[in-house]
Amino acid sequence: MSSAPRRFGKSSSSPNPEPCILAMTHRLIIDYDDEVLVNVALSPDEFAEEARLLLAAKLYEQGKLSSGQAAKLCGKERGAGWR
Repeated sequence: MSSAPRRFGKSSSSPNPEPCILAMTHRLIIDYDDEVLVNVALSPDEFAEEARLLLAAKLYEQGKLSSGQAAKLCGKERGAGWR
């Protein structure tokens, strides 16, 4: 299943046939044991924030996300230390 935004275009008789994008939000759930939290010495909230940051950084590093997209994924603003 693709997670790309769905595109809905206007009819060809419309003066502006530019497609508009319907943004969809998705959720990722990762199961892990308390042992992981002990090993990384983080609370569940700290671990979730770290995981989001690491995922965003890796996708940015691979060129799959822009810096703005990566910042949004990890809940930060692009100008707030994310580059």
